[in-house]
Amino acid sequence: MKYIIALLVSLALVSPVFAQNTPTKQPNAGAKGILENLKEKVKEVKTGAKEEVKDTRNEIKNEVNKIKTQTSAGSVKQFNEKRAEAQKQFQKQQEEIKKAVEAKKAEAKKEIDKLKVKLREKLKTVKDEAKKKIVENVFNQLNEVKDKRVENFKKSADQIEEVLGRIVNRADKATANGVDTSSITASANNAKAAIAEARSLITAEAGKIYSVSITAEANLKSDLAKTRETLNGDLLKIQQSLKSARDMVHNTAVTLAKISNINQYEVASSTTSESANQ
Repeated sequence: MKYIIALLVSLALVSPVFAQNTPTKQPNAGAKGILENLKEKVKEVKTGAKEEVKDTRNEIKNEVNKIKTQTSAGSVKQFNEKRAEAQKQFQKQQEEIKKAVEAKKAEAKKEIDKLKVKLREKLKTVKDEAKKKIVENVFNQLNEVKDKRVENFKKSADQIEEVLGRIVNRADKATANGVDTSSITASANNAKAAIAEARSLITAEAGKIYSVSITAEANLKSDLAKTRETLNGDLLKIQQSLKSARDMVHNTAVTLAKISNINQYEVASSTTSESANQ
């Protein structure tokens, strides 16, 4: 019994010593290497993902730029075609108007020559030779004045339309650069209609003849005054029509000026645009 008790006491004393001498379990070196490997892999994946995103963004950017370039090229082509067509139509219109006016003047001249003969016949009833001469001179002067004023009116209409053409051309450049110019288009169309109306009056005036209607020798002065008033009234209508057209063109210019930086918009030539796309 004593032997057993002594043995138990000895074990009790030895156990703490074994406990102290048992080495603490350290982390496995292989596991540590695996962790480091995983970290490297994760880092590589993140780097690769960033590069892929960057490449994708660049591809998208290039596609967008390509689309913009194609759109710009289309706008340039459309602008140049529109401008060429407008110039062609303007020249064609000028020729047609010139021919119409000349034809009207030629017809009027023939009629005037006939009326001169008739006027001389009527003036045979007038005894005062001085009065006869005055009537003939006034008849000639009124129609000559009409012809000169028709030419001046025609030039004024041409100038007004040329100004409008420059305004529209500037608006077209802004349109080609993506600017909304619908308000300018509407205003320009009104101006074009006003110019067309004025031109119509000018052409009609070219074919008019201002003859003197003689009632009696005593009424020659008043008869001449009536003819002169008729001429002045017709010329005034054309003046007012041209003024209306000029005002509408001015309004179009004011509308154009409201667009910010309107004079900075330009359109490259079609050759430059095509070279950029190649």
